[in-house]
Amino acid sequence: MTTQPPNKPKRRTYSAEFKELLVQEAEGSGRSIASIARDHGINQNLLHNWK
Repeated sequence: MTTQPPNKPKRRTYSAEFKELLVQEAEGSGRSIASIARDHGINQNLLHNWK
């Protein structure tokens, strides 16, 4: 008997425009990276890596 491996969830991809928009917001708004990331539903480490 063979079993199929469980389906892995696919990684989300983000456009260059979306990344640039969030980086600009992080640099120019005076808000924390954590709050911006939370508002957009991404992990703060991801946003930090985009900077």
